[in-house]
Amino acid sequence: MLGLGELIGTIAVFIAMVALWLASDTLKKVDNQNQKFVELYIKKLRAEVAEARNETDKMSRAIKTLEDKAGALHVKHENDSARLKKLSDNVQTLQDAFSQLDESIPQRLRVARGASRRTVQ
Repeated sequence: MLGLGELIGTIAVFIAMVALWLASDTLKKVDNQNQKFVELYIKKLRAEVAEARNETDKMSRAIKTLEDKAGALHVKHENDSARLKKLSDNVQTLQDAFSQLDESIPQRLRVARGASRRTVQ
């Protein structure tokens, strides 16, 4: 037969095992509740982060598009400025040529301003 000390020791070990089992079960329940609570809030945060990321991506694409358009406009402006400079130079060349032509006409062949320009028939 078992002695009284062995019986009390066995019962104590059994009670300790039951206490550990109850503590473990309670810990699992609390952990599950915490997990659900955290998942609920993390799910919302993840959705907000995803939305913010989408908005950031949209803004990045819009900025890239605007930068491309600005670059194209800058190139067009430079091309137009070069063309305008070339046209201005051409106009100046024509003005100089007309001035030289005007100066090359002798005074006696010039028609006075306001005079009739009729030709003899």
